[in-house]
Parts: sequence; structure tokens; C-alpha cells
Amino acid sequence: MVRVTLDGHAFAYYNVDVDRWVVQAGTHTVAVGASSRDLRLTTSVDVSGEDLPFPYDATRLPHYFSGAVKGVDGAEFEALL
Repeated sequence: MVRVTLDGHAFAYYNVDVDRWVVQAGTHTVAVGASSRDLRLTTSVDVSGEDLPFPYDATRLPHYFSGAVKGVDGAEFEALL
């Protein structure tokens, strides 16, 4: 058996609106695999954190949110930054 401990930093993202790292409260998926295309185990964990509005708009960042990052154009990259 292998045990991996994840602290709050594992669930943090940089929130551009508040200019700091934030742990978003909610249910997060943790995946383990040989690669990102070969996931062999997934589980959900409930994480306590801050209830801030997410600063990124999925409708303005469709390639970023879908994972098709090769399709990100200049306008989408600018919206991300």
C-alpha cells in the first residue's frame, strides 16, 4: 500500500482577483495514473477552504477548461492572464 498525504497547498490556485493563493472549498477529484491519459484510480475529497467567486470564465477560456491547450489563441491567453 502507498499512502500520499495532500495538504491544502495541493488544492490551491492563484486567484488573480485577490492576488494570492486560495484553496477553493468544495469537492475535488484526485487522480492517480501512469500519465494524464492513463488514469487508474480516482477519488473525490471534500476540502474546506474559502468560498470566493472563481475568477475565470469558462465561456471565455474554452480550450483552457477543456484541456485542449494547443487551441488557446492570443485572446484566450490574454483572458487567462
